[in-house]
Amino acid sequence: MSHASAELLGRVERRRRFSIEQKLAVLAEATAPGANISAVARRYGLLPAQVYKWRRLAELGIIGVPGASELPSFVAVEITKDVPSLPAPVLEDKPAAPDGTPRRRRRKKAG
Repeated sequence: MSHASAELLGRVERRRRFSIEQKLAVLAEATAPGANISAVARRYGLLPAQVYKWRRLAELGIIGVPGASELPSFVAVEITKDVPSLPAPVLEDKPAAPDGTPRRRRRKKAG
């Protein structure tokens, strides 16, 4: 008879925060010629997707902005009251059949 072994889990790991300098150091190593992003990510205990995201944010110029960890989700919009509305589009009606009933497509018979 075998006994099942179980691993006791400690407390939940908190979300890690990386400084801009740490992110840039990881990116410098990951983007060096011949570097393997997956290997660099493992060395720092990261997932490769995180390194790719940091690279994308750095390319957009967002990674150097303090507090900007994500692209903006919302954009401010100002609505004014005195804007004239556009006229509604006029849809052309198809001409009715000679007897006044709407035209319908006829199916072709097979054969």
